[in-house]
Amino acid sequence: MISRPTQEQLHAIQEAFGQRLRAERLRHHVGQKVLAGGLRVSRTTVSNLERGVQRPYLDQVYTAAQILGIPVTDLLPADADLSASPVITAAEPLSATQRTALERTVANVRAELSITPTGTQRRRSSNGG
Repeated sequence: MISRPTQEQLHAIQEAFGQRLRAERLRHHVGQKVLAGGLRVSRTTVSNLERGVQRPYLDQVYTAAQILGIPVTDLLPADADLSASPVITAAEPLSATQRTALERTVANVRAELSITPTGTQRRRSSNGG
């Protein structure tokens, strides 16, 4: 049976994500204000995400990866200390079922955010469609 991560594990994931986000942002020479604009959040929110103070939403993780031009998996922690729970084992490759589920989730987020596979965002019409 797979259990939910503990609060400590979630915090470790948050911190690891933040460290990776900051490292990738700096590596790609993207400022916090630019990233914040793309995510439609404040610069303070980006700072909080990078410091592990704020938990990112799934769409923020995906959109940040798109802005930085990297795979989403590059922002996810590989070595967060999750030994007490088998929820995340990033050291192991995804199974075909897990990969399919992840791809379906990414497709759903793209559709929800109206993001094309190239990473550009389509404008939604004023009638909500």
